[in-house]
Amino acid sequence: MASRLMLGSTLILACLGVTVGCGAVSTPIILASQEVMTASATAGATAPGGITVLASPIKLVIPPGLATTANAEPIDVVTIQTGASWDVAPAHLQISLLGYSLRGSFHMPQVLVYPAPEFAVANSRAGESVKRLQAILTNPNGPYTADSLPDIPFFNAGQAIAAQVKLIEFNGGSGLRDVVQYASDVSPINNGGLFYLFEGLSQDGKYYIIAILPTTSPFLPSDNNPDSPVPAGGIPFPPSTASGSSFEAYYTQITQLLEHATSSQFEPALDTLDALVKSISIQP
Repeated sequence: MASRLMLGSTLILACLGVTVGCGAVSTPIILASQEVMTASATAGATAPGGITVLASPIKLVIPPGLATTANAEPIDVVTIQTGASWDVAPAHLQISLLGYSLRGSFHMPQVLVYPAPEFAVANSRAGESVKRLQAILTNPNGPYTADSLPDIPFFNAGQAIAAQVKLIEFNGGSGLRDVVQYASDVSPINNGGLFYLFEGLSQDGKYYIIAILPTTSPFLPSDNNPDSPVPAGGIPFPPSTASGSSFEAYYTQITQLLEHATSSQFEPALDTLDALVKSISIQP
C-alpha cells in the first residue's frame, strides 16, 4: 500500500538478560496488571530463513546476515521516582540484536514489547503514540503528517524527519514503519542518527511493539558535524548564519531524497528490515 507522506517543511523538535544461545531459559515478567509475560529466548542453529528468536509473547526471525544472535531481557518497572519522566514504563521485554553492523550508528538495534494499556497510562507520550497508531490503523490511507505519526515515548528528543512511511502487518497485529532521525537541536541528518522505526499494536490491543534498527543512506554524511563531507547526491547543511526557512528547506529536501530512494539504497535494505517485522508473531 503506497503511503502519502505530508510532513512538508515541518521540523519536529522536542523541548525538552537472557542470552540467546543453544539452550533456553525462562524469566517471568510481572506486569502492572499482574499478567505474566514469559521471556524465554531460544536460538543457536540458524533456521532456513534466518535465526528464530522466541521471547514470549512474541516470536521473530532475524533475516540471514542481519545479526548473529539476540539477547532477550526483562526490563523492570520504571517510575518517576526511579527514572526520568520520558523513561517511565511498566515491566517490558527488550530484545537486542547482536552482531548487527552499526556502521557508526549510536542507536542499538532492538525490539521492545510493552503491555500497551499500562504503558499508555504510565507515560503520556506512550498514550499519545498508542492513540495515533490506533487512528492510523483505523484509517490506513493517510495522509501521514507530523501531528499524526506515533512517537518514541522514551526518546528525550523530537522526530526531525520521517520518510518511507509504510504499513506492515505481522501475525497477530500491524503497525507503521518509517526511516527517521530524532534530534534535540537543529543539526544535519546523518548516518549516525538515521534508523528504521516500526511501531505496532497487537490485534487484541495488549501489546505495543517498537523496533529500532539502524540503517544508512549513501547520500548522508557519517555524523552530525556540519563540516563533515556530504557524499555525491547529498544535500549540504545550511551555514549557521542561514535563515530559519533555509533549515526548513533542508529538512524537506532530505526527506524527499530519502523518500525517493530504493530499498536497496539503504544498508541494511528496507526490505530486509521489513522481513524481520513481518516475521513477528504474537504467541498464545
